[in-house]
Amino acid sequence: MDEYESATRRGSILTKVSAAFKQLCKQIPYQVSTTLYVFLMAKLYNLFKKRYGYDVWPQRRSCRKILNKLESILHSSSETIRQNQVFLWLHFMDVHHPYGKPEDMSHGLCQCLHDLINFQDKAKRVPRKRMAIELTTNIRKMYEQSIRDMDSGIEELLSILGRYQLLKDSSVFILSDHGDLLGEHRLLGHRRLLLSELLKIPAIVYEGENSAKSNIYRYPVSQRDIYKLILMSRESPVSNVIHAASMHNDDKVFSEMYCDAHGCMYLDGHKHEMNLFKLDETASRLYSVINGDKKLTFNQSKGKYTFSDLLYNEIEISPKYR
Repeated sequence: MDEYESATRRGSILTKVSAAFKQLCKQIPYQVSTTLYVFLMAKLYNLFKKRYGYDVWPQRRSCRKILNKLESILHSSSETIRQNQVFLWLHFMDVHHPYGKPEDMSHGLCQCLHDLINFQDKAKRVPRKRMAIELTTNIRKMYEQSIRDMDSGIEELLSILGRYQLLKDSSVFILSDHGDLLGEHRLLGHRRLLLSELLKIPAIVYEGENSAKSNIYRYPVSQRDIYKLILMSRESPVSNVIHAASMHNDDKVFSEMYCDAHGCMYLDGHKHEMNLFKLDETASRLYSVINGDKKLTFNQSKGKYTFSDLLYNEIEISPKYR
């Protein structure tokens, strides 16, 4: 990961002013406070950048570093690699926040929006009102910029693998470990919750000529299926094996979570105490099972079941199933 240090940590004046603004924001309505904070702090960040040269927003280089390292390894071991079966695992952080910087947004504005994501991610409650539309729109623009940057990185990755003749008879799996909240449920970032926006991730398989015709697989697939798909892809293209009966004999997707890094989690404004380091049978957990367009969530700390659709609209459970 790139080294990243918030501008507020690099200048004591910025730290004090930012903290004062955040205290002020707590005293006024949420939509007004966040808009005011971003407006004032963005001006201040840009002033500090101009006056003191603080680069308050980093240029993400994770993808570039990883691809350079990959090409170096392939160049030094190309003959050995071609003569053996190869498994490569590359972890890019470029879509993770801090997100990318669109050309039409200032460094200071990007920094402020990132501060908001971090601030809300550690907040003790879910905001009662949504953030102002213009702010979530800009956060979404930053996220989409990260997607475009990563898209260019994936294109270069495929080009490198092609140059070293590693795409022939190979499968490339492109996945994410979680989604992000961009204003849905009045939340930002990726709190440790089992909301559908966080659980549903991209899953793309590239197989050269076998990928000439795009196929969209509409059955639920879990990350635990990827191991099986990788093994099966050695014998046949994934586009063929994924339709085999053995791939969707269980159409349910299971997820579980222990807690967040602060020892508790917040859902619908309620705090649920959990112990991050006590992952035995006594630890509190959050579970969910998705079947089609329905979802059942169990909060162990409260002993409560929630039945909902994938947009988290609660559905009443029939008394006979209680």
